[in-house]
Amino acid sequence: MEPYWAPVDPDLHVRDLEGQGLLLLRRDGPPVLYRVRRRGPLPHAWERYDFRRPWLTLGRPRLAQTSLRRATGFDPRLHEGLYATPDWGLAPRARSVRALVSVALATGVVAAAGGLTDRSFLVILPWLALFLVCMWVLPRVGPLRVDSVASTPLTSANLVEYARRRIAGATARDIELLPHVRRVRARIDRIRDEYARLRSDVVERIDHPALFDGTDPHTANLLATLVQVDEQGDDVPVAALEELATELEMAFAVARRNAEVRGIDHVPAAHRDEMRRAAKIARLVDGASTDGERTAALHQLNQVLRSLALHYLPTFDEVRAIEVDGLTPGRRRTAPVPPAAPRPPRRPRGPSRPGARP
Repeated sequence: MEPYWAPVDPDLHVRDLEGQGLLLLRRDGPPVLYRVRRRGPLPHAWERYDFRRPWLTLGRPRLAQTSLRRATGFDPRLHEGLYATPDWGLAPRARSVRALVSVALATGVVAAAGGLTDRSFLVILPWLALFLVCMWVLPRVGPLRVDSVASTPLTSANLVEYARRRIAGATARDIELLPHVRRVRARIDRIRDEYARLRSDVVERIDHPALFDGTDPHTANLLATLVQVDEQGDDVPVAALEELATELEMAFAVARRNAEVRGIDHVPAAHRDEMRRAAKIARLVDGASTDGERTAALHQLNQVLRSLALHYLPTFDEVRAIEVDGLTPGRRRTAPVPPAAPRPPRRPRGPSRPGARP
């Protein structure tokens, strides 16, 4: 018996994996799942579940001394490796479906041979033999079910991802917490995306400059928390990651509220009039109805921002990006007014009529 999710030597024999499963990982395709079971005096039953054809399990006998390399066709150039898994099978209803089909086939063959007209008890013997042959030969059809102590049920939908994580060294507990980890990381991504959106909004940068000034204590705390979150690896404990997500949400809310309260008053008093002027021009850029008005407003906005020379205000390249992209992110631009239709040319005047005035 090999430990679960551990590499298996392909030179082992089929009998060495009796009662458990075997996962063959391909380099460029879906994996294949095998299992070995002994059925009385018969050779070991070697059942194969190919993820390219789910709901279908094919079985064939294998001698106990057959190597796993030969039984699976393992080739290190084509396959990543062989790994031991818990025993697996199909849902209970799969056996019932196969049994019903076998009964129908056996009864049909016996009836076609005229056996049902014989009332003797011996008719049951060929029928039973046919039934057992059908049960053995017919493919197993049904959903995959893996025997596992993990609280997460393992099926064909999640087995491969679960196996790769266990092979990489993750514990069952780590994988069970994975959905919660994804939710926590989604909270972090929402804050990061929202802050990036605000940074790319020129009007927001001018109206609430404190949110982008690293010298402001609240913004400094936000930026430090963002850096701390980015430094965390994939192996960070869930509790620590959740605590960081909460700290980031609080730091962002406090920094944003502080910036909204202070507004343009965050800049030195000598620059506030120019800041208000820049805010008006930025709104003219958004509301421009023609490309000419918009280009002129952008040029004027660049001049004002250059004269202010504050490190937390938009740079020339950031303002220039508005002209390239067409809109300040998160805001709606007024549709340009279509150009007026050209006037039709005036018809030439004909010769003067007699008596007409010149």
